[in-house]
Amino acid sequence: MNKTTSIILKVGGGIIGGLSVVLLTGSVLLNSRYVQNKVLKYATDALAEKLQTRVSIDSVSISLIRQKVELWGLYVEDQQQREMLQLKKVAVDLKTMPLMHSQVVIDEAEVTGLNALLLKPSEEEPANYQFVIDAFKKEKEDSTDAEDEKKQKMSLEISLMKLNDIHVRYNEQDFKLGSAKVETESDLKNIKAIIEDVQSKWTSQSKKGPVDNQLSVDRISVTSDGSHYDAGISGLHFKTDNHNLRKNAGKPNRGYFDTHHLDITANLKVSADSLGKDTVIAQITECQAIDSITGIDIRDLRTKVFANKEKVHLRETTIQQKNTVLSFEEAELTLPSKKEGRTLSYSTGVIKGRTLLKDISRTFAPVLSKFTLPLDLSVRMSGTDSTITFRDIYVGTDGKELGINAVGDIKNLKDAKKLDIRFHVNKMMAKGDIKEKIINQFPVKKLMMKPLHNLGNISFIGDVIILWRQESFKGTLGTAAGPVNFQFSIDGNNKYVSGHVSSTALQLGKVFDIEDIGAVKANADFKVDISKPRTALMRRKKGGKLPIGTVSAFVEDCSYKGIHVRNLTTAIESDGAIASGDIRQHGLHRDLYCSFSFTNTDEMRKMKITHPGIKFHKASEEDKKARDERKRLKKEEKAKAKEQKKTEQSQQPKKKKVFGIF
Repeated sequence: MNKTTSIILKVGGGIIGGLSVVLLTGSVLLNSRYVQNKVLKYATDALAEKLQTRVSIDSVSISLIRQKVELWGLYVEDQQQREMLQLKKVAVDLKTMPLMHSQVVIDEAEVTGLNALLLKPSEEEPANYQFVIDAFKKEKEDSTDAEDEKKQKMSLEISLMKLNDIHVRYNEQDFKLGSAKVETESDLKNIKAIIEDVQSKWTSQSKKGPVDNQLSVDRISVTSDGSHYDAGISGLHFKTDNHNLRKNAGKPNRGYFDTHHLDITANLKVSADSLGKDTVIAQITECQAIDSITGIDIRDLRTKVFANKEKVHLRETTIQQKNTVLSFEEAELTLPSKKEGRTLSYSTGVIKGRTLLKDISRTFAPVLSKFTLPLDLSVRMSGTDSTITFRDIYVGTDGKELGINAVGDIKNLKDAKKLDIRFHVNKMMAKGDIKEKIINQFPVKKLMMKPLHNLGNISFIGDVIILWRQESFKGTLGTAAGPVNFQFSIDGNNKYVSGHVSSTALQLGKVFDIEDIGAVKANADFKVDISKPRTALMRRKKGGKLPIGTVSAFVEDCSYKGIHVRNLTTAIESDGAIASGDIRQHGLHRDLYCSFSFTNTDEMRKMKITHPGIKFHKASEEDKKARDERKRLKKEEKAKAKEQKKTEQSQQPKKKKVFGIF
C-alpha cells in the first residue's frame, strides 16, 4: 500500500467511520425521515465539534426494510478553511441482525464522487489532514479498557465494494480513479477486483530541473484464493517530460534514450504465491513494453521474483526484443537503506543470448541501425548505482569466424565528465572475410578495404579506454602478413585520430599488392582529421576519397626486389584528393631520396615517383657505430650457426665399415 492510499484510508475512514457509528445507531432506533434529519443534524454538529472545522451533509436516507444507508453531499474543510473532502454519495447495504453479535456485515458498499485535497508542505509542517487523525486517535486513547475489548471483538465483512469517480490530490501528485469493483466471499480469502481508468500526475526534481511524470492504466484485474494471486495490467502508459531538449538534440550519432523524455506503453501479467509484509514470492509471466520514441521494444519479459526488505532474487529470467533473446538463471539485487547503511548493488549469473545489434540502435547507438549480423554472447555482470563490472565476456558468430573474449569495467556512471570505461580483450579472432562483413554493417566510408582483406585472419590482444570525449585503443594484431603493434586515440574535442604503429616483420608488399616489397621492420606516427565540417570543406574544394592527415614513418629494415634497405624515413601528407610525400634512405656515405604521390590506397602500384636524387657525405660517428654493431651481430650469428652445425654432426651415428665381397 503506497503512502497516498494509506492517507486516503485514514482520513476517509475516520470521517466516514464516525458518521457511520452515529447514523447506524439512529437507524436502528427509528426509520422516519424526521428522526433521520434530526440524527443527521446531530451527527453533523457532533462531527464538526469534534474536528473543530466546518462539516456539512446534504441529506441521508436510512431504510430498515431495505437495510440500506445512503448519504449525499458530505463536505469537510481543513483548519485553513480549504475544501479538504467532498463526497457525492455513499451507499451501504447493511445487515442489521449481525450487529447484535458484534458483527458488521455489508453486502455492498459504494462510494461515488470523492474529491480530496491532502497537503503536507514539508517535513516540519503538519499535514492539513492531521487534525482528523489526531481527533480519532485521542478518542481511542480516552476510551476505557472495556470499550476497547468490545471494539476488538467487532468484526467487519464486506462482500462487494464499489468506487466511482475518485479524485485525490496529495501536494503536487494528482490521482484519479474511474472505477473499482472488489468482490470477496464470506471467508475473505477469495477476492476478485477490477480497477479501471487509473491516472496519476506528479513532478519530480532532477539536476536539470523539474520533471513532469504521468502514469495511467486502462485496467487492472486481481484474483486470489487466499494463498495464490493473479494480476493483470493492461494499457499502462508512463510518460516523462522535463520540457528541455532531448539529450540527442543536434547529435545524430547519439541514441534517443533519455529518462527525462520517456513515452512507454506496457502490458503485464503477474502470479504470486506470497505477498507478505516483508516477503514477496511472485512470477512475471508476461510483459511487453514499447517506447516508440526511444526505441525501447521489449516483446516479452519473464522472471521469478523472491524478495524481502533487503534483497531481491531473480530466477529463470528471459528478455526478448524483436531480434534479441537474453536469459540468465539467477541474479541478486541488494536494496539501498540509509537507516541500515546499505547501498545498491547487484550481480548476475551468466547472461546468455543471441542478438542483432540494430535492436538497440535507436535507443543507444544509431550507427548500429544496419547491423544485421547475428551475434552470440555471454557475460557476467555486477555493480552498484555508479559502476558496472563485466566478466567472462564472449561475443561471436555462429561459424566461429568471429570470437572475442574480454573483461571490462564502467565507473562514475552518475557524472558524464568523469565517466571511465575500460575493457581488456584477452583474445579476439577474426577469420576470412568477417572483417569486411562487420565494417559493411556500418554506414561509413569504406577506406582501405583491399589492404584489410590482404591481412587475412586477424587476432588481437589489447585494451579499449573511453573517457570524457576521448577514446584510446592499444594492443597487438596478429595477421597473415605479420604482427602489428598499435596505439591510437580519438580526440572528441578537436576531432582528430592520432597514434603510433610498429611492426618487426610486416609483409607490406602483400598488404598493398606490391610484390617487390618484402618484410618490413618499421614504425609510424599518424594524425587524421575526422571533423565532418573540415573534411566536407576539403572534399568540396578538391574531391577525393583519401583520409585527410599526415603520416611520418621510419623503416629500420625492409627488402625491395630481394635487396635489403635500411634507415628509410618518409613523411606523407594527404588533403583527401592526393597523398604526397618524400622518402629518404640514409646510407653510410650517401643518401638516396625521391618524392611520390598517389590517389587511391587500393592501387599503390600506380603511385608516381618524382625527383629522385643522391647525396654523398662522410660517415658520421653514429653511422660507424651502427655499421660496427651490424658486423658484430652478423659475426655472432655465423659463429652460432657454425657451432650448431658442428653439434648436430657430432650427434649423428657413425657409419660402420663393411669388409668382404659385398
